[in-house]
Amino acid sequence: MLPHASGAKVVLPPQYATAGVTNSVVVDTSGADALTFDLIIGTHGITTGNYISTCKWAESDDSTDVSSMTDIVALTGGTSVVSGSTGWIWPPSSSIGRGAVFQFNIDLRKRKKYIALLFTGCTLQKGGWVAGVGTLSNREQSADTPYAKSLPTRYDDTNASGCSVVVTV
Repeated sequence: MLPHASGAKVVLPPQYATAGVTNSVVVDTSGADALTFDLIIGTHGITTGNYISTCKWAESDDSTDVSSMTDIVALTGGTSVVSGSTGWIWPPSSSIGRGAVFQFNIDLRKRKKYIALLFTGCTLQKGGWVAGVGTLSNREQSADTPYAKSLPTRYDDTNASGCSVVVTV
């Protein structure tokens, strides 16, 4: 088990969801049983359509290269549910208002070592800002206890890997 596995923070720095470009964050889930991840969609001026065309999670036991990961169908959102490829509908930007938070609660006990969030900007829209923050935890030692929430955040123990940052709290 990695020493940071319970209570570790996973950060997706603000990224612009440009038309047709896929952004991602890869998480090493070693020693963790659960991941709670908040995907934050910034304010935008889109009144119809969507500035994110796909939002999905993928996994791999041996690679952090997102192009070689396998999609997790139940955690793949698209513009419509298609059996075998998407598990939920990504709502149009016009229906979520000017900014939103999508929370993913993922049971990692049946998942592979590396899990990645990937999202692609829609080719029909200008794009918009997206960021995220998550917490890795163990069922026996949840990071969401009142005691853990009262602890000060320490940024001196930050480890970076690609565009993912793990902060030991």
